[in-house]
Amino acid sequence: MFNIFHSKQKYGLALGSGGFKGFVHIGVIKALEELDIEVTHIGGSSIGSIVGGMYALWGNIDKVEEVLLGYDKKKLLDMFSSDIGLLQGVFKGESFIEELDKLVGNASISDCLTPFVAVSVDINTGEKIYHTSGLLRDAIRASCSIPFVFKPYEFNGRNLVDGGLAESVPVEATKSIGAKKVLGVNVQGFPQNTDDKLNLKTLSERAYSAAVYHLSIKDSELAEKSLLFNFMDMNSMDMVDNAEDLVQMGYKETIKMFR
Repeated sequence: MFNIFHSKQKYGLALGSGGFKGFVHIGVIKALEELDIEVTHIGGSSIGSIVGGMYALWGNIDKVEEVLLGYDKKKLLDMFSSDIGLLQGVFKGESFIEELDKLVGNASISDCLTPFVAVSVDINTGEKIYHTSGLLRDAIRASCSIPFVFKPYEFNGRNLVDGGLAESVPVEATKSIGAKKVLGVNVQGFPQNTDDKLNLKTLSERAYSAAVYHLSIKDSELAEKSLLFNFMDMNSMDMVDNAEDLVQMGYKETIKMFR
C-alpha cells in the first residue's frame, strides 16, 4: 500500500558570511516558510549569525526583515566600513554591541526557538569556536568581528574574530548541533575587480576576500543542498540601497531550487 502523504521536508540552515550580501538570507528563509520546509537548526557566520540568530530567537522573518532593512543606510555603511584606524575599530565595536543590546537584549542562545550556533575564530590560536550557549549578543558580536572593520572581540579570555575565516558557510557547525540535512547559503561571491590602486590595506582586504571566497566553495560542498549567489557588479553602497532586491533574489532562487 502506498503512502499518499508526503513527509515534510526538513533542513538545517547554514547562513554564510558576506557582509551586506547577507540580506539574501532573509529571502531564503521567507521562501522556505512559504514552501512549508521546516528549518530544524540554524548556523551562522558573520552576517549569517545576525539574520540567523534573530530568526532563531524570534521565529518571525518578517520582523527580522523590518529591523534590518529599516536601519539608517548611512549608519550601516559607517558601522561596517573598513576605512578605519584601530581606535575607531574599538568604538565601532562598542557601537555594534549597543545595537545588538537593543535587538536581542539579554536573550540566551538557549532561549532561541530553533537550535542555533554561531561561529568565530580565536585569532591567537586559530581555533574554531562554536557558540552554542551564553548570551546571543556575545555570539553574534564575536562572529561579526570582521578583520579591518572591528577590533577582535575579547570574550572569556579569548580574542575572537569573524567566523567566516573558519567556516564561511557553517555547514559543519549546523550539523554539530544536530542537523541531519543542511541547506548551505553562500553569499560570499568573488571580490569585485576594481581599478583601485593596490596598497597594503587594499591588498590585504582583497587577499582576505579571495581566501574566504574559496573557503566558502569548499564549505558549500559539505551541504546536501546549497545556494550560491554572485554579486560581481555590486559594491557595499549598491547592496544597502538595493536591500529589497537582495531579499527578492534569495526568495526567487530558493523557490526555484525546491519547485
